[in-house]
Amino acid sequence: MKFFKYLIFIFLSLFSLSAIAECLKYQVNGKTFDTLNQACDQIYTNTGMPRDTTVCSVYAGLSIQLTTYKGDFISNYGTVQKDPNCIPCEAQYIYSKPINVPGWTNWNVDQITAYSNKIQGQTACYKGCKYKNPSMTGDTTSDSMKLMFGDGVKDASCPATATEPPNTPYPDNVTPPTDGCKNGEAYCDKPPTGCPSGYTSGSFNGKLICVKNNPDPTKPNPNDPNNGKGEGSCNGTNNCNTTNFDDSKIINAINDSKNAITTSISNAVTSITNSLTTINESISTVANAVKETTNAVNNNTNAVNAVKSSVDALHNTINAVTTAVNNNTSAVTSAVRANTTATNAVKASVDALNSSISTVTSAVDKNTNAVNANGDKVTKAVNDNTTATNAVKTAIDNLNTAVNSVSNAVNATGKNTVDAVNANGKNTVDAVNANGKNTVDAVNAGTQATKENGKKLDGINDSVKEGNGFLKDIKDWLTQAPPTGEDAQIPKKELEKKSFNENLLSISAPSCPPDWQFNWVTPFGTIDKKVSYQDLCDSSGWLGYLFLAISYVIGARIVMGDS
Repeated sequence: MKFFKYLIFIFLSLFSLSAIAECLKYQVNGKTFDTLNQACDQIYTNTGMPRDTTVCSVYAGLSIQLTTYKGDFISNYGTVQKDPNCIPCEAQYIYSKPINVPGWTNWNVDQITAYSNKIQGQTACYKGCKYKNPSMTGDTTSDSMKLMFGDGVKDASCPATATEPPNTPYPDNVTPPTDGCKNGEAYCDKPPTGCPSGYTSGSFNGKLICVKNNPDPTKPNPNDPNNGKGEGSCNGTNNCNTTNFDDSKIINAINDSKNAITTSISNAVTSITNSLTTINESISTVANAVKETTNAVNNNTNAVNAVKSSVDALHNTINAVTTAVNNNTSAVTSAVRANTTATNAVKASVDALNSSISTVTSAVDKNTNAVNANGDKVTKAVNDNTTATNAVKTAIDNLNTAVNSVSNAVNATGKNTVDAVNANGKNTVDAVNANGKNTVDAVNAGTQATKENGKKLDGINDSVKEGNGFLKDIKDWLTQAPPTGEDAQIPKKELEKKSFNENLLSISAPSCPPDWQFNWVTPFGTIDKKVSYQDLCDSSGWLGYLFLAISYVIGARIVMGDS
């Protein structure tokens, strides 16, 4: 607990608001408020958001936002603007008069809390500004303690002539020293009740003091014979010659006065020395405060430099990613173009195959039609042959009938009948021969047509075999290992120029984090820095091309693996 006060000092130094913050105005839905609390009240009234689970705060010194206790962003509800008519206070902090509080640097938490509760409502005026929110400070190596006031704001109740430091209240367990000169000092500060007995009111460097009265020198008693003896005569003139005059009393009185004056001067010197010591202590306190402030500023500067280094590193990373993406984009573009070329070649081969298949199909259809047409002819010839055969059969039947008739006639009429039979037989034979020739010609014509159809079917079979060989060549070309020899020839084919679609992937960042701006006001100046994430959000769109290239490679491996 001994160093708990340092934690409090650091906390106050890091989170103290500058006096210029009072020059800010807060706007919510067209209404202007002087304080953030008023603006937050308006936001909660308008939105109905719960206060117990949300935090209302200023983001980057520009907007008023609501977040959850976990820090999750909800929405922006207002803006922060600087009041152009506001004049900031001259001093950022003022200090009270130091008091002597033994052991205050070793207070425990309860003592610190009790004294903080006692001083929390105090204010102080300085050059027309009212300061509040006091906190303990002082030289940690001594018992001297004072208060530091901040958050100065112009106030009509504070005159511009008010330059006197405020008094420092004593803790409840410390008895203030009694005012007045109680130890016989040569002088002291004039108490409110006036100078005590034996002291006269005066001033020194514009400050009211009480100066100790010195006793008048003792006058010689004229009736005391030891005070002097004179003998002589005036000789009737105004010149009287006295002798044996005792001046020891006068000398003693002068010595007493000298001693009193010397004592007063010594006391004055001692008092001045003490005052100088106090002033030196105050200067040391101020120097320590300045040193602490300087250290805090240096720490803040180091933090800012660290943030700047981080931002620079982020920018370098973004630039490196952008360069890599650009390089990868070129490589991806080349790979895509090569892939497109190969795809077009395969497509051309497939188109040629489809054309060949279409040709074969057309030939098959033609041959089928031809077969069907020749089949009709064969069928007709067969039918004709059947008709002729039936006619022959009928003729034979008729011949048999005629033979029977002839036989009967021969039997009946003899030689005449035989002659008639011979004549009829010759005619019958001629008719049979004629019909047989027609039948043979029809059969021969059908056989020739069948042979022609067989030749056409052989052509179709050859075309199909040629198409299968072409398909096998394409498959072998797609699946064979690339040549590795130095004399390997790479087939080339001129392709028409095509453009690469660079808008395959795009990204928009409606949820890109808003810019982060921090504004730190220090006694040595203002640090204003703005960090934007937009470049990172914009550059991240190029990563899509990298993912596209990876997808192409994986797809190619799948195709090659399945083949």
